[in-house]
Amino acid sequence: MLIFGHKLIEKPEFCWLTRAEFKQNAVNCFIYDESLIQKAQKAGVEFGILAQNADEILLANALSAKFILIDGADFLNLANQNAKNQALKNAKISTKKLAKKASKMAEFYLFDSKILLITNSLEKLEKAYKIGVDGVILKELLQKI
Repeated sequence: MLIFGHKLIEKPEFCWLTRAEFKQNAVNCFIYDESLIQKAQKAGVEFGILAQNADEILLANALSAKFILIDGADFLNLANQNAKNQALKNAKISTKKLAKKASKMAEFYLFDSKILLITNSLEKLEKAYKIGVDGVILKELLQKI
């Protein structure tokens, strides 16, 4: 399992794009956007795509994203919380389902892209393992530029 965010594990630099200005020698991450993907490919930079559905997962891999990110920043804490808001609970469950689906797609189609679950902490890594993702990344590593 890839673990990005532990102080003793070497990691590439990740950045979260807030505008179309790519950072060289970093993994430029953004929400699935075909115009940004095209610009990243033209610029020759590595990029990660935050996918929000199955189509975006498949396309991100086909378009050579280094990483496909699934926003599970709240998922790993689900077991420790009493979800009072049903909509929030359903969103967390759908994140888990999307991560599992991404893992199954990656395994079946032998993705070159790695599936990373965005987390708030590196606790409970076994949950990420059970979902089957390639790794986890701490939310704080996605520095905004």
